[in-house]
Amino acid sequence: MTARDVGSRRAHMKTVLMQHPVLVLMTVLVCLTAVAVTAELVARKIVEDRVRAVPAWRGTNPTVDLHSGWGLAGLAGDKLPEVSLASDDATMGVFTDVRLRIQVFDLQLEPTPKFQRVHGLAVVSTGSLTHAFQRVAPTLGVTSVTMNVSDGTMTVHSSGGSRRVGLETQPDGAMAFAVQGVKEQGKDDHIDVDALTKSGAQGPAKSLALKIQVMAIERDGLHLILEGSTGDH
Repeated sequence: MTARDVGSRRAHMKTVLMQHPVLVLMTVLVCLTAVAVTAELVARKIVEDRVRAVPAWRGTNPTVDLHSGWGLAGLAGDKLPEVSLASDDATMGVFTDVRLRIQVFDLQLEPTPKFQRVHGLAVVSTGSLTHAFQRVAPTLGVTSVTMNVSDGTMTVHSSGGSRRVGLETQPDGAMAFAVQGVKEQGKDDHIDVDALTKSGAQGPAKSLALKIQVMAIERDGLHLILEGSTGDH
């Protein structure tokens, strides 16, 4: 390209700027917006990956939703107002394949993950309950569990018959399974549910310091309303 061509192009651009300033401004704004949107999308992906990398969620591969929070702000160390996480195969202590939905409020990822409050719902299926009873109370010989929505109990079936299991709140506030006909040979008939969710391998309930606030018998399993407080995780 000759010097004459360069000069001609510069003159043409100057003419366009003078004759169509609004069009030029809109073009610049569109380009800047595209760059900003791309940067935000990349930042959100990075933040979502960092949230998934928190030890509490390791192995559950949750979906992450930042809602109205900005990924770029999260990368800069600002708090994200609300982050939702969802997994259909979470582990909570002895309970496996738990359907878990959690909202984390005021989450700060840098320098270490911190949050103000966590609220969640865990649904423990009848299959997961069966496996849990088999692990923590092998003498019961549980083969399956049935949810009795009408009276808020469960029926644990075994080769030797069946027993009713109720939900109780202990004097210290702990939630427990109350198993009928188990208090024999010095064995307690109450099984601490909160301890079950935090025993064994690490899981969201233990790592996020979630405590059970409410338990309910529903058709699709045991529903646990969870709350967590400020902490470093």
